[in-house]
Amino acid sequence: MTCPKSYFPIKPSCLFCLFLLSLVFGCSSDESFTPSPSILISGNQYSGFLESRTSAATLPAGSRLSLFSTGGMEADNVLMTYNGTFWEGELPDVWNENGNAAELTVYTPYIDTDPLLFYDGKGQLQDILYDRQNCRKGDRINLTFKHLFACITFHVAAGINQTLQNITFRPSVLITGLNHRTGALSMETTENPQSVTLNKAEDGNYSLIIPPSEHLKIDICIQTTDGKSYETSMPESHFAAGTSYSCRILSNADTQGIHTAADFIAFTHLINGEAYEGRSLDEFRTEENGRNIYRLCADIEFTPEECSQLMEIGIAYRNTQKQSSFEDIFDGQGYCLSNLTLTTPEERNRFGVFGSIGENGIVRNLHIQNSSIHICEKTGIGFIAGENWGTITNCSVKNVSITETANAEGKEVGGIASNNLGYIANCTTEDFYTEASVAHIGGLIGVNQGFLLNSYSANCDLGSKTQGMLCHSCNSGNIYNCYCIGLKTTCYAFCYQTINKCTIEYCYYPEGTTRIGKKGSGTIMNITYYFTDQTSYKITNLLNNWITGQGASLFPNLEFQSWQSNDSPPAILVL
Repeated sequence: MTCPKSYFPIKPSCLFCLFLLSLVFGCSSDESFTPSPSILISGNQYSGFLESRTSAATLPAGSRLSLFSTGGMEADNVLMTYNGTFWEGELPDVWNENGNAAELTVYTPYIDTDPLLFYDGKGQLQDILYDRQNCRKGDRINLTFKHLFACITFHVAAGINQTLQNITFRPSVLITGLNHRTGALSMETTENPQSVTLNKAEDGNYSLIIPPSEHLKIDICIQTTDGKSYETSMPESHFAAGTSYSCRILSNADTQGIHTAADFIAFTHLINGEAYEGRSLDEFRTEENGRNIYRLCADIEFTPEECSQLMEIGIAYRNTQKQSSFEDIFDGQGYCLSNLTLTTPEERNRFGVFGSIGENGIVRNLHIQNSSIHICEKTGIGFIAGENWGTITNCSVKNVSITETANAEGKEVGGIASNNLGYIANCTTEDFYTEASVAHIGGLIGVNQGFLLNSYSANCDLGSKTQGMLCHSCNSGNIYNCYCIGLKTTCYAFCYQTINKCTIEYCYYPEGTTRIGKKGSGTIMNITYYFTDQTSYKITNLLNNWITGQGASLFPNLEFQSWQSNDSPPAILVL
């Protein structure tokens, strides 16, 4: 993928697609505890797999580890148990007289010295955590564990998973040894790999721990409830320790979708009811649960000539009697549209890649970067959508710009949408620049008349005299669990103005900025806090706490993506 890694939980090398063919390759502390006079060991935190949605977690009291040491102290697989505060065990109190530091390596859970015992009785490699540190006699050590192996999750397409009985994985590489003192693994490619068989998971997601190898292949066999067998294979690939990977398993029918710029151009015409070079929407459409779904199947980088051939998807005409909204599902699948250079057509009230998303329309998992829109007349602009009556979720825009003529005066511009009357959730705008000084501009939304949830905007230069980092105006709208950072002094943190009854709760803004320019009398604003450079690290936990608390209660039918800490901006969504 070509999109910035900060936006995505999966690295370019971590995303695979397999196509399934029948029978052939295709696709509390313990106060009685007296610490050892040798060294004092605490710490029970371990990191989630890189590139996954798993945040840091902690080991419970009673956890056991294996400790190995060389140098100043010699220890060979000493069993230590966590009592809630310290790790206790029979550490040697004899140190070498030369005063050298000890090199400690620890593993949890407690391990046997036979590497084959890393595999359970079902052939699955177990998740081992480890840490390595140097210390001297009398030091206090705080352990922070990492994953020794890699992890992969296979996402089986719904059509396949519906009849799946079990699925078997055969990684080509076997763990044959471990240098317990250094953490170095020995591995070999084998013709008789350990096989792992998992029964059907209703969500279609199947995860397993795998060796961190540069040359790992995984053979896959699916058994169905009607007695059929299907095989595919994931080609030889590089997997790094402590990293999570993802692979889609698709049927031949799942290859239908938008793969190229030519496909996307054709789709934009066909979805608006126009014939296009003998092509058909059936090329791009699948049906699930009675809904038409159109999937983007690759990153697409457009040329100026290709951009000139595009139409918006669903059209927001000035003459509302001609309105044509997108009422289906568009799934970007995490892919990007880049280098879009668009100009507003005539007679449009609002404009974007999607001109109008209807009440039943859903746009998800779509990203836009390195793109621009030129406003030629009085038209509201949003990069994802001109107007949204439905749902936009898991979408982002980055490094985008708006230019204008004076004819654009008074219209609303937003990074995601010009006008929102539905739901916008899990969306981000970064590095949004506009020369549209006469327009009403919001980092995420121009005017919010619906719900803006679990989203952020960062590092935007919005140009206009009336601007807000979340939205320009909130008119009878609601904003929950959002934050902004990197705004100019002329920009309001949340919005330029609120109109009628609005609710803004659990939102965060940088110290020294003003939340709202013109606050309407009906505005409810609770639990909004400023942060400083020194406290910005707390934002991630605050945002995640809302998801599992108020978010789950208020919006039980919406899925909110989790947040992870980052250098700049300080919290990002795992999309």
